[in-house]
Amino acid sequence: MSATPSPIGWWYRLTIPWFWLVVALISWRYPGDEYAMFGVANGLPSAWISVWIGVSGEPDDVIPIMIACSLLSMVLVSWAMDRLRVPWWLVIPGWTVAAVVLFRLAYGSFESHARAIAKNGSLTAYVSASSNLGLFLACAGAIVLVGGYRAGRRLFTARSASDG
Repeated sequence: MSATPSPIGWWYRLTIPWFWLVVALISWRYPGDEYAMFGVANGLPSAWISVWIGVSGEPDDVIPIMIACSLLSMVLVSWAMDRLRVPWWLVIPGWTVAAVVLFRLAYGSFESHARAIAKNGSLTAYVSASSNLGLFLACAGAIVLVGGYRAGRRLFTARSASDG
């Protein structure tokens, strides 16, 4: 594995964290009922921070810390994707499928559009939350798949070389 980043890696390093940040800020503006959708979608990447600092308090105090820590997580995830040379054709469809499935799970759990909007305020809350959580899950899944494939391939190659 080369130490220099690939051209697609720079795309990962620049685009994924910044896109995630913009959607997180939109999600902060349209958080859903009592910040629940925002918290789930944008809190998963920052869950590690609660181990050290035990964040609690009002949403306006906690959310900037959550966004900053989640952004750091997304920067690290995109860096790992670059290092592993994760192909774009694995990430983009994975993100799309994850976002659509998450949107359907959240929005589809209500019997009507009016009930869904009454619960979480706007369609933007559903779209932004499912987009960010879908992006994080697709990126993490791609890292696991590509990293597992590469590790398995090295292990198999090493065993074949020692047997031969």
